[in-house]
Amino acid sequence: AEVVTGQGFEALMRARIFEPLGMARATYFPDEAILHAVAVGHLKSTTGEGVDVASPWPIPRRSGPAGAISTNVDELLRFARMHLQDGELDGTRVISAESARAMRSFEVYADAFRTWGLGWSRREVGGELLIEHNGATNGFTARLTTIPARGFALAILTNHNSGVAAHTKISESALSRWFGIEETSHEF
Repeated sequence: AEVVTGQGFEALMRARIFEPLGMARATYFPDEAILHAVAVGHLKSTTGEGVDVASPWPIPRRSGPAGAISTNVDELLRFARMHLQDGELDGTRVISAESARAMRSFEVYADAFRTWGLGWSRREVGGELLIEHNGATNGFTARLTTIPARGFALAILTNHNSGVAAHTKISESALSRWFGIEETSHEF
């Protein structure tokens, strides 16, 4: 097995995921992210008018695996494409096909609308199985929706803590326009 040295978890992610996928901008560290065009997170203003800049920009390093990656939509879609192609992208095997399929497979019930695989939420809408992941940290929100049976991925990144409302509407519109899938809005 390959030995990865350096900054622990982050070095492992760079060596095993980011580099093989050509995700040169993906990082966990603000001093690396600042070398590229980056956004700052925003929150509803404490005065009730406008927005405030979220501070601090990074989340604590101990929380990095839960959501500290800084990247862009293009790189996030490369990650999605690798998963949709059962762990391989552009001839490079990143994870085993068995692992990719296992991550999308049912593991546990989550709520009335979703089940969970390994790291992916799962829901059926209009007869299609959607495999998704979303999250929010310090004024940023993200949503990655895939339809494996159709080879489809939609990545949405916002820099406001209320971005989930935009995610829901954008996702609903895209699914309706491109696939005729109609869904009822509910929070994720």
